[in-house]
Amino acid sequence: MISNQKHIEYCRRYKRVRDVIDGQFRLKQVDLARIAITTQSSQSVLIDCNSGYLRLINPSDVSDYNKNKNRGMINGAVLFNASVRTLSGLMGLLFRSDPRWPELNGGMDYLLTDSDGAGLSLDHQAQLVAWNVTQVGRHGLLADMPRNEKGEPVTLDRVNRGYRASIKQYSAENIVDYHESVVDGAKVLDLLILREYKTVWNDNKIDRTEEEVFRTYRLQDGIVSVQMYDKGMTASSEEMPIKAGGSQSLDRIPFVFVGSVNNNPDYDPLPLEALTDTNLGHYQESANLRASSWDTTAAQPYIADDGYMRHKRSDEEKGKPVEVGSDIVHIMGTGGVYGFAQPSPNSLSSDLMAKDELRMVALGAQLITASGQAETAEAVRIKHGSDISVLESISINVADAYRMMIGYCHKMMGVSYDELPTSINREFFDSKLTAQDVTAIVGAWHAGAISEMEKSIALQKGKIIDAETDLKEMHEQIRDEQVPAPQFDEVTPSTVTTTNDEQ
Repeated sequence: MISNQKHIEYCRRYKRVRDVIDGQFRLKQVDLARIAITTQSSQSVLIDCNSGYLRLINPSDVSDYNKNKNRGMINGAVLFNASVRTLSGLMGLLFRSDPRWPELNGGMDYLLTDSDGAGLSLDHQAQLVAWNVTQVGRHGLLADMPRNEKGEPVTLDRVNRGYRASIKQYSAENIVDYHESVVDGAKVLDLLILREYKTVWNDNKIDRTEEEVFRTYRLQDGIVSVQMYDKGMTASSEEMPIKAGGSQSLDRIPFVFVGSVNNNPDYDPLPLEALTDTNLGHYQESANLRASSWDTTAAQPYIADDGYMRHKRSDEEKGKPVEVGSDIVHIMGTGGVYGFAQPSPNSLSSDLMAKDELRMVALGAQLITASGQAETAEAVRIKHGSDISVLESISINVADAYRMMIGYCHKMMGVSYDELPTSINREFFDSKLTAQDVTAIVGAWHAGAISEMEKSIALQKGKIIDAETDLKEMHEQIRDEQVPAPQFDEVTPSTVTTTNDEQ
């Protein structure tokens, strides 16, 4: 079994973030599963009180009363899911314009509409990759294709029949182990273990189970091979070299890590972890507030009268509860008191929840506004500058990963390819310049303070010039369109003739 301790530790962190993103139902599933009994040395206790998201009430009390009380507390909690709303907002910023892919030829343009062999377009797959990286800071892409044992050339007909390279994606949890070594002075992957799931059908061909299998890549003596293992890490297939088009062996494992900081194999920070932790604190206080509200907000009746109490101790009334309601009459003796007791309001939990909401704003919950007031665009830019820089890093990393993946797919298919850049949107805010801004930029250019190219770049960033415009071509077009001013012969006094009448 895989025992990469660092991976196991990070998976616990990934689970917390993903459970919050998944929402209130998922969090309650985890906590309700803890309300069960286990026997340890003939002593019964509630399941580990530190394994969930809410603090259990009296975890050592296994009575039905206490279990029901805990279920009530869990079911009454409300998650204000700022985390998923923030994630959706960040994805909206990242994909406010379509990704730009290079022109694909040689029959490789199928990748644009079917990147993974299952009909997922390159645009949609990139969104899923960015969605995962923004949550936990780690994801993976693998270039794969059916085996070409004979090394036959890949024809267009075979491509149309499905024999083609594809791009598979792996979540951070399923990248279970890796190792790097130095080859020709550079660090490269020489071991990669990926978890997959195989469907095992029962005899009735309806019931089925999912079993873990591990796809293992190795790089040895400049040749990449792949081998499958079962969940007990026993080899279930032979080790087979990977052949690309023209029987060419791959010299690099065709896998790319996608991270929140860079695309190295190291574990990157989880961008939403701080926000989800605060969101969980808010959720916990919601449970505390609602549980205490249920217990203490109802008025508690009381009766202070010795005669009444002597009557209640009679055999006829013994053990009966005190009834309350508009149709019930209690007759007191002289000096008897009937009243209701109610605790003073305690706003501690409400105050903590309000502070958590402010923290979530500061941590990137852009869709929550303090004091119910809308924020200016400039205030949003300043407040969320660090978040945007992380988002920009993710944009660069996702685009770079796909640049490499497209190159691997071409190599596997035996198609020549001049590597071209790809890009994901990095313009997250509308920043159209005012008339005064444009005048200042053009004035600086006229004064010789900035070059023509710098002037055009500033206007392009300010949305005056379209982002897709090639500035060099635009400058050439402007020069071609410039028409010289008309030239007229000068008229001098010596060329003027007069008539006799004028004289």
